[in-house]
Amino acid sequence: MPDETLSTSRPLFAEAPTFTEVKTIKVPRTIYDASAAEVFFKNFLAGVGHGLGGVFVYFLFVLFMLYLAARFVWPVVQPYVNMYQQSMQSLQKMQHLIPGSGNDQSATGWNIQLNSDQLKNILPKVQPLERPQ
Repeated sequence: MPDETLSTSRPLFAEAPTFTEVKTIKVPRTIYDASAAEVFFKNFLAGVGHGLGGVFVYFLFVLFMLYLAARFVWPVVQPYVNMYQQSMQSLQKMQHLIPGSGNDQSATGWNIQLNSDQLKNILPKVQPLERPQ
């Protein structure tokens, strides 16, 4: 009785492989076997990757800081910014009433007299701050 574990679809002694079928054995390369161009290219690629990674992490950090500022700092600063904008608008309105300001080159100076009605229209209504007791 023949042993079935030894039977295969190929004969036991097959023909020798052809030259194209033979695989070459790869010898592990060391840094001493590499050319200067290969070492330069690999180090250049590693440096560029490291630099771009740093820029990406810095960009994420800046976005995170902007998020924190918008979330927590802006509500505190917003009233002061609004007050500053209103002051600038008032100054722009006053600038049109003052001779010698703006595009008027013929006027001689800042001499102006405004009555109280004009000042009420120009200046915003300012409410005094409450002092803590």
